[in-house]
Amino acid sequence: ILLIEDAEAARERGVPTVYGEITGYAATLDPAPGSGRPPGLRRAAEGAIADAGLRPEDIDVVLADASGDPAADRAESAALAGIFGPGAVPVTAPKSMTGRLLAGGAALDVATALLALRDGVIPPTVNVTEAAPD
Repeated sequence: ILLIEDAEAARERGVPTVYGEITGYAATLDPAPGSGRPPGLRRAAEGAIADAGLRPEDIDVVLADASGDPAADRAESAALAGIFGPGAVPVTAPKSMTGRLLAGGAALDVATALLALRDGVIPPTVNVTEAAPD
């Protein structure tokens, strides 16, 4: 579980360190399998970037979902390449070190991203050498 606190409430409590702030958000729903419609990931990412008042070139690193499913990973890679351009932004998958945590994965990704920002590092992607075949 990741708890997010209102910035004003945190200040009133005297929180000594704020690790980050949510500046943009978007959500989509993937179409039914076999519908022929594209997944919603690209639209969600573009919407969140726009909601934050940013442009793709303002993004310094992406922590990928990296589900480990070859088709889903290729779709995610294509969405990221479509938004940023091939190789234009570093992409990492820290969960390659922990495995899929299912419902806990998003909280770990956010915590990892915040600590990476704090420490000025890009977490590694381990045990991955090349894309798996279909």
